[in-house]
Order: sequence, then structure tokens, then C-alpha cells
Amino acid sequence: MKAQVGIFKTDENNQTVRLNPFKAEIAIFKSVIQDTMVNFSSLGNFIAFPVLAFIMTEFIAKPDPYTPNDMFVGTFAAMFAGMVLIMQMAAAVATDREYKTLRFLMMAGVKPHSYLIGTAGAYLSLSLLVTGAFAFIGGYTGVELLGFVLVMILGLIASMTLGMTIGIFCDNQQKAIAMSTPVGMGLMFLPMFGQFNEHVYRFSQFLFNIQINTVVSDLSANFGQSLLIILANIMVFVVLFVTAFKVKGFRF
Repeated sequence: MKAQVGIFKTDENNQTVRLNPFKAEIAIFKSVIQDTMVNFSSLGNFIAFPVLAFIMTEFIAKPDPYTPNDMFVGTFAAMFAGMVLIMQMAAAVATDREYKTLRFLMMAGVKPHSYLIGTAGAYLSLSLLVTGAFAFIGGYTGVELLGFVLVMILGLIASMTLGMTIGIFCDNQQKAIAMSTPVGMGLMFLPMFGQFNEHVYRFSQFLFNIQINTVVSDLSANFGQSLLIILANIMVFVVLFVTAFKVKGFRF
């Protein structure tokens, strides 16, 4: 009789058996969701940003007639997209390498792309809930809602790809945190600084999360240009990831 042990299947002799790729992706997806739900620090990353956006919008933006109601939505959405998934993906990949989870997955016949799809899919799903919260706070509807969701999804994909690249070069969670935190913090604060300093904005305007803030500030202006910049970011990060994977791979 076969037993399900975590995301691995074993036979009656306790030998790891190969998993169907789709079932492996679903199992990894569920495992990541469950781990995030019981990890307060990880879960807090997905809760804090929309909560802060709500507080700042309700108590600062809306009472002030000179402040756009969605000003803080754009800022915190860009900060979220620029930091959280970079750190989450880097830590996830590095942790699974550290505890040999990836070794057992490969032994079970799980391909690297199945592992990445399951892990990234879980974090993207959680991030879409956060995106929905931002959209609700900003009061977006119709075309504005579609535009906001589109740029957020693309920004989140860029963020995850960069995080996976960092994770490949880290042998453990501590290294992943040490490498991804400066990157994430830098990307997190740039949208805020860019709003108050023109030089910072000019320097950072070609980054994906800055374009999220730009689009949210005016969803009708230069949407196509912002979209192309975000797609260009994704292409660059994909090339970096593929190069890193060819050089390093999931070595244990």
C-alpha cells in the first residue's frame, strides 16, 4: 500500500517512487502554501503591505484633497512586487537545497521545471490575493482594474525570476536572506524615494516595480511603454536565470 509522505510517495518497502509531473507540481504547490500559512514571518510579508496601504489611504490620502486616493496603493504595490517574492523565492530554493529536499525530488523523478512551477505558482497565487486587496483599496474597476492586475502579474513574475536566480547561488537559507535582502530592500524603497526625488526616478525608471507605480499613478498614460519596460525586465531576468541554472543548476 502506497503512502503519501509530505510531497513524496513511497511504496511498501519505503522506497521513493516516481511522481507524475502534474501531480508533483500540485503537491509542491500545496506544500508551499501550507508552509507559508504556518510561517508567521512569511505570511506577514503578504499581509503587511496591503494593510499599510489601507491605513495610509484611509487616514492620509482620502482626508487630504490634494493627495490622490490611490497614491499609497501604487507605492505599496510597487514595494511589495519589488521585495517580497524576491526574498521568498530565493529563500525557498536555498532552503530546499540546504535540507536536501531537491535531491529527493529529483530522485522521485520530479523535473526542475516542475519544482519551479509548483513553487512559483504557490507564491504567485498568494500574491494575486494581495493584488486583489490592493485593487479593492484603490477602488479600481473595469479597464483600470485589468491594467493594474496585468502590470502586477508581470511585475511579480519578474520578481520571482530574480529571486530564483539568487536562490540558485545560495547553499542555505541564511545566504539567500543575506543576498536577497539588500536587493529587495533597494527595490522596495526606490518607488518611495522616486516620488520625492526626480534624480532617483530618472535613475530607476527602467526597473519593473517603478513602472508599476507609474502605471498606478496614471493608468491611462504611457501604459504601453511601462508594459514594454516590465517585459524587458522579465527577459533580462530570464536570461540571468537560465545562465545561472546552466552554470550552477540544483547542485546539492
